[in-house]
Amino acid sequence: GDTLLYVLRGPLYEKAPVLSPVSGRVEVLFVSEGSPVSQGSPVAVVGRGGRKYVQMVIPSAFSQKVRPGYPFSFKGKRGKVRRVSGVFVPAVGGYIAEGYARGLKAGESGICRVAYAVSDSVNVIPENAVYRGRVFVIRGGRAYPVGVEVVFSNGRGLLGVEGGVRRGDTIVVLGMESLEEGSKVVFEGLKSDPTRTF
Repeated sequence: GDTLLYVLRGPLYEKAPVLSPVSGRVEVLFVSEGSPVSQGSPVAVVGRGGRKYVQMVIPSAFSQKVRPGYPFSFKGKRGKVRRVSGVFVPAVGGYIAEGYARGLKAGESGICRVAYAVSDSVNVIPENAVYRGRVFVIRGGRAYPVGVEVVFSNGRGLLGVEGGVRRGDTIVVLGMESLEEGSKVVFEGLKSDPTRTF
């Protein structure tokens, strides 16, 4: 109930007080005197002692994918998302999520990395290994096409896929257009191996 600060809304309006929602101590101020703010902008963090929580901004494109319990990392500390707000905050360009990790300090800021999908069946392969929705796997010296579903791209040449590729498979990453099911694969005389094992 204490007044943390006032927002000046111009000469025609009275200044509006911003009240503390809880008892505690002001641990972080996001604004300074004269800073412009829009409605819904976070202006301070009031700590109540005990556990420290990290607040992170979830971009709109991922707001429906991040759920409580999902893992995140922050400056080498690992934790889990505790809650995700359903209200878009224009000032930060996304939705506020909160999580707990051991060793958090008041006032720290940085980049949080949130896992918005967790799967034991996803394998990571080079994007040039996928040819017309298939990957050629080498088994017994022969190439066999297996269908894959692309789950994600990291934007740096790697894809996460589900389907016929298993961990430890040798896959073809060059020359798939000339292969058919059961084609014999010979690597003699090549300067570079056109396969990779994952």
